[in-house]
Amino acid sequence: MKKKKRHPTVDNNVVIGSNAILLGAITVRDNAIVGAAPIVTHDVPPNTTAVGVPAKISLGHNAEEVKKLDHSKLPDPVADAMKFVLEEQKKLEQNMYEKYKRLEEKINAAEKLEQRK
Repeated sequence: MKKKKRHPTVDNNVVIGSNAILLGAITVRDNAIVGAAPIVTHDVPPNTTAVGVPAKISLGHNAEEVKKLDHSKLPDPVADAMKFVLEEQKKLEQNMYEKYKRLEEKINAAEKLEQRK
């Protein structure tokens, strides 16, 4: 059996939340944050946040944001994606409503013309 690295490496200024599970020969890079209770199976790049099961990498952060960051308010990439999808859905629904209203106006105008004949 070959000797190889099997345990995680944690670089400088890293925050690891409670019950975080770091599996395998991964590296958590400088200034990264690992949220509470994620399962991390891939490297965590510097200045990013890993949250969720399995852990997903969230947007980066700067030093000021890290000081303000509360573990109960870590970014959630899945929630961010859902928020984006819901906003897009709202835009589509508004667009469809406006088109429906224009079509309804055209139908009403056509019916009025037909009644005059």
